[in-house]
Amino acid sequence: MSKSIRWPFVLRGVAICSFIIFVLLPLALYIALSPVVAQPLYNKLIFQPTKYPTGDWSCATICGIKPEDADFKSENGNKLHGLLYELPGAQKTVLLSQGSAYNCTDRRYLAEQFLQIGCSILVYDYSGYGKSTGEPSMQGICEDGTGALKYLTDVKKLTLDKIVLAGESLGTLVAGRLASNYKCAGVILLCPLSSLRNTACDTFDFLNYYPDFAFSDACKKLDNLTALKDSTVPKLLISGTADRLVKIKRSDELFATAAMPKTYIRIDGADHEDKVMMEYPGLRSGVRKFIASL
Repeated sequence: MSKSIRWPFVLRGVAICSFIIFVLLPLALYIALSPVVAQPLYNKLIFQPTKYPTGDWSCATICGIKPEDADFKSENGNKLHGLLYELPGAQKTVLLSQGSAYNCTDRRYLAEQFLQIGCSILVYDYSGYGKSTGEPSMQGICEDGTGALKYLTDVKKLTLDKIVLAGESLGTLVAGRLASNYKCAGVILLCPLSSLRNTACDTFDFLNYYPDFAFSDACKKLDNLTALKDSTVPKLLISGTADRLVKIKRSDELFATAAMPKTYIRIDGADHEDKVMMEYPGLRSGVRKFIASL
């Protein structure tokens, strides 16, 4: 004769398994994916560097200008590298903080844009990109940007009023942070991020369920809404209404929040630095007019 089923034992086992599956595992996953715990994972998602020798390192001339190697140190001690295009007679030098992918050899199209409107330009690599040493991090990119700015002031002997800060995509957070700390001539933000946290939450919906303390201090400091709210440095924002990476509502919010003086080039139908944006008739003339006003 078969033994009777021990229902209390079975029910207790079901309850324990259900608790593990529906409570403990989701809680463990929630904690494991929190930005402050899983920062190494998010660093891998944010930063996509290509290191030397990947890239075109032939240092070809642009607009008749052959770049010179710029070697300097980050504020964190890493050795950084960049390409400096010095245009004879230029009244302004652009310091470009690049986006999250590739390296400085892939920014020649932006170097050409600024050279054609009469500016010199320094394009540099963050730690772990191109020929720069170390590894990229949320905290490190701002320290790298400060090192690049000090190269222009300390080595090239440029005064701050001769330097225009510029950033593209992720680099707009670096340029904005620099603009809040240094009274440079102006700041140009191409496809600007309002903050790293906003962009992350827009990309991954589940991050919206984390409280403020779940985000690292380094992440929270990459915030243009705060950086530009009180900065009196003249600002130019360039955004596309069809940008799939940075929602246009974020750029609109950033422009509304930023202190005067400020200018906005809002390009209908343009995606993230796509052909529509880069070939927009009013883009170059707008940038030229902005720089001429500084």
